[in-house]
Amino acid sequence: MAIAVTWIQGVLRIGTGSSSAPRIKTRENADYSREDFPAALAEGLIQAGAKPDEVFLGTDSPLIIPLMEEIPPATPAIAAKLLQRRAEKAKVFNETVETGRTLEAGSGGGGPQRFLVHVAPAEWIQKIDRELEARGFHLAGIFPAALALVPVLEKLPGDPNEVVLLAADAESGLLQVLGRRNGGVLFYRTLAGTEERGEEGLVREFRRMALFAEQRRGVKVREIYLSGARASQALARIGPLEDLRLSAAGISVEPATYLRWLLRQSPSKTDNLVPPAVAMRTRVRRMRVYVNLGLLAFAAFGLMWLAGRMVDRSWKIEKFRQTRAEQARALRDMKGGQAELVKFARDREILRILKEELNGNVPELIYRDLSRILPPELELTALRIWLDEKAAVGEPAQTVWKVEMTGRTTQPNTAVVTPMNQFLDRLRDIPWRMQILGTSLEDQPKVKVPDFAKGPGKFYLLAELR
Repeated sequence: MAIAVTWIQGVLRIGTGSSSAPRIKTRENADYSREDFPAALAEGLIQAGAKPDEVFLGTDSPLIIPLMEEIPPATPAIAAKLLQRRAEKAKVFNETVETGRTLEAGSGGGGPQRFLVHVAPAEWIQKIDRELEARGFHLAGIFPAALALVPVLEKLPGDPNEVVLLAADAESGLLQVLGRRNGGVLFYRTLAGTEERGEEGLVREFRRMALFAEQRRGVKVREIYLSGARASQALARIGPLEDLRLSAAGISVEPATYLRWLLRQSPSKTDNLVPPAVAMRTRVRRMRVYVNLGLLAFAAFGLMWLAGRMVDRSWKIEKFRQTRAEQARALRDMKGGQAELVKFARDREILRILKEELNGNVPELIYRDLSRILPPELELTALRIWLDEKAAVGEPAQTVWKVEMTGRTTQPNTAVVTPMNQFLDRLRDIPWRMQILGTSLEDQPKVKVPDFAKGPGKFYLLAELR
């Protein structure tokens, strides 16, 4: 069965089993960085004793940013491409991004379509997928945790089209969702550290969301609903406000609420930030197995029917046994062949990437452009470029070039610091983006500087190019 995982306010919860009564494992101190989270998630699934299956992640991480977009009427495929381009143009992350989209309830119908676009770094999602895949799990979905509160919005009393603010428990904080009572989500934001903010801090944040709704969408928020134990405590502390009405939602929101919602999700949902080709991978594989089994079963049935028409009872029984043995063997061969094909394709792709990287004449490219980026005040006396063999044969294999330069000023009694710093900035900039490992300008160089490179007007640097 599917595995639901929530990572909210530094708390990792893993839910397995049925959506009505999931078995939950909790890791409280899980405030991981972007780089550490994928491996920690995979390790947490193993420690929780989860069996390999589809994994659905719901989180309030700042690595998922909502964007409010409005586009003309379009088919789902065209809308997805247009929203993807807008997300890339918005530059919320200075890297490639993946998007999910939530169509606002009641939007469209021949008029403009309003979407809430969820944007996350593509490399982060890919790293999670790689870590899970290495341990037998399959990343099927990444969703903003705020979408789990859509059922709560739909149960609120009043005009379905009226915009309200829902503040619900989210571990140690509150998850603010700006939406309509018909379930349409306009925006969301996590309010961390609820207990530490006090009454004035909570009211200030609520008013900030209400002002955001008025400025960005031209709608007035008149009512705020609070749901959950922490939210109820906050409601008791705040008391009545002049221009905003605070009410209890009357619907309990707890950590299991988010897990139960995740267990009911599908990889094909448009809200999913995982690309469809990755999210649907497991189900496509299962469908292929079912089709193959169906074909084998059909062949076996036809063979059994023909045998029953032509031979006596004893021969039919023996033939049936043989057919079952052949079917089992064919199934084992098929699974083994599929595994070998997957491994072969992966190895071939790795080999292709390494060949492409190694075929590029990096020393020639550096030498060709060196005269352009070297300041006129400096001249090189020695240049050495070599491939780091340890990185090339490591696991995983990487193409790392080491660059060593020694030089001096072109004129005597010329300061070397200013032109050297200019030279280093150019090496770090596009297209090289070299990582400077050490220079002779440092008071305590991180690398050993040769004796012949020491002294006035001389310089030395060691850099790394990936």
